[in-house]
Amino acid sequence: GNKCDLAGDDRQKAFEGSGVILISAKQKRHLDKLIDAIVQPFRDGTRQHGAVVTNARHYEAFIKVRESLADTEKGLKEGRSADLVATDLRHALNFLGEITGEITTDDLLSNIFERFCIGK
Repeated sequence: GNKCDLAGDDRQKAFEGSGVILISAKQKRHLDKLIDAIVQPFRDGTRQHGAVVTNARHYEAFIKVRESLADTEKGLKEGRSADLVATDLRHALNFLGEITGEITTDDLLSNIFERFCIGK
């Protein structure tokens, strides 16, 4: 959490024990704690393989990808029609496209307005 220099003591205490590292980039406060938290897993070998997601929209999209893939798997196990399973899989691909930039917000809005009569 940045801008801890602007937060009062009560606000800072609310984060105690949460794993959030409060810093002030402007005043260069607690940067050593942040660096240690980033580097330590590499030092002691506890780093998990995978990506670090720092964008809230991307995180939400990854959650939706996981849910869509779970729906796809469930549909396959239950023997749902190929059309329904393909729809779940298409949703997962669209959410991945949002992350990679292949599908933009404008694309999504165009798709919504093409398929539904919103505002008419």
